[in-house]
Amino acid sequence: MGDSSFFGRTVIIIPFILVSFFLAFATFAAANVVGEFGGCVVTNDDDAGPGSLRQCVLDAEEGSVITFSGDHAMTLDSRIIIGRDLTIDAGGFAVTLQADTTPGAAGHGLLTVGPDATVAVRGVTLRHGRGPWPRPRSGRTGR
Repeated sequence: MGDSSFFGRTVIIIPFILVSFFLAFATFAAANVVGEFGGCVVTNDDDAGPGSLRQCVLDAEEGSVITFSGDHAMTLDSRIIIGRDLTIDAGGFAVTLQADTTPGAAGHGLLTVGPDATVAVRGVTLRHGRGPWPRPRSGRTGR
C-alpha cells in the first residue's frame, strides 16, 4: 500500500511541475514579445506589418517603450506618424531608420510627432530624411 501511495503522489506532482514550467516559460516569452515596459519589440526590417517599427507605433499605448530584437536597418516607404507619448530605444543595438532613396522614390521625412505627443528616440541613427526646414542659400555654409 505504501508503494501505491507513492505512485499516486508522483502522478499528481509531475503534471503540476509541467504546468508550472509551462506557465513560467509562457510568462517569460510574453514579456519578451510585448517589451519590458509594456511596449513592443521590433523583430524585422519591414516597412509595415507584424514585427515592424510602424506596426509597433500603431499598436503602442501611451507611455510605451518600443525596443528592438537586434541590429536593424529599416527603409521606410513613407514617414511614421506618432500621436502619443512613447520611447523608441535601440537598447545598444545598431538600429538605422532611413527614407527610401531609390531613383523615382518620393523623398519624405522619417518621423512626424503629433502636437500633443512627446517621443524620446534613443540610440537610433536617422538617415536620408527630408523635412520642411530652411535650406542654406547658395554660397552659405550654414554657420
